[in-house]
Amino acid sequence: MIRKGYLEQQIEGLAVAMARLLGLEATDRAGALGEIELAGRDLTGLNPDSLIALSDDSVLTMFTGGDRTRTAGNSYVMARLLTERASHDQPNARRARRKALILLAEALAQESSLHTPEILGQLASLMKSVPQADWTPLLVAQLTRAREAIAAAEADRDAGPPKAP
Repeated sequence: MIRKGYLEQQIEGLAVAMARLLGLEATDRAGALGEIELAGRDLTGLNPDSLIALSDDSVLTMFTGGDRTRTAGNSYVMARLLTERASHDQPNARRARRKALILLAEALAQESSLHTPEILGQLASLMKSVPQADWTPLLVAQLTRAREAIAAAEADRDAGPPKAP
């Protein structure tokens, strides 16, 4: 229950932030970037702008270990914020999308409740938006982990509940 509650809280907070972003004029780039920074700090305690400057390994390290559910929720939220940031900041868009893809894969590898059609669609869309030239070994490893976790969760669902002896 705590697990589901935390994830729902993070996703609701993200939805509120995205609604505020949609309310901004498309020409208000500075306002949108400020809103993304504020949402990142409020929801995860981190600044999305700072994450773009870090190495992929460093970013991933910040979102691993500790409470799996909290880490998965924060990874998912930051992936969505970085994806949104990429649409408002062309000079950093490629790096932001690659880091978003790494974090989304991490979230999916850690938390099966995120394996919804909507989030899996976000993964597919983000994979298409990151050029193959930007696919680092770390990114490929993360996507492999996510794919394995998704397949394992599907197999568990297909197997159904254990039968009584």
